[in-house]
Amino acid sequence: MKKEAANHPSFSSLCDFVGQKIHHTTSRANVVAMGYKFVGVKPLPKEEAVAKGVNFLSEVFIFAVAGTVITLETWRSEHHNALKSAANKAKEDEKNAELEKRFRDLEDLVDDLVRSLPEKSQANYHRLRRIRGGEIDNDEPSMESCIKRNSGLDLSWLTKLLGL
Repeated sequence: MKKEAANHPSFSSLCDFVGQKIHHTTSRANVVAMGYKFVGVKPLPKEEAVAKGVNFLSEVFIFAVAGTVITLETWRSEHHNALKSAANKAKEDEKNAELEKRFRDLEDLVDDLVRSLPEKSQANYHRLRRIRGGEIDNDEPSMESCIKRNSGLDLSWLTKLLGL
């Protein structure tokens, strides 16, 4: 960039201006930091000012590119994570829908089995479900014993499956 500043008068004047401003600012900060009153500063020779300006502009350019790259990479990473989360959520929703369907199928199967029981066993089954659901606080015999006693069927596997 230093060679380009020497060849292009407009870029050279920009670098000179930036170099003079940097020199003025740093000189003022040093004088004030030492506790003196700032009166003024002698300007730098053109070559030194251009060199300082070129160094400053090149560093600004490098930091701007690095900041842009970091920003874009962060955005890309977040976008990728959002897409991944959406895909995982869709899979989870699909699994939940499948489980709900299986649960409804099992409930239908239980209802069909209860309908096939004699009427007294059905009443006991529904009463037991209300007791276990907290609607009735009673010491009643288990559903297994009600069904076994009234129909002779052993459905202990079904009660374990349903969690009753």
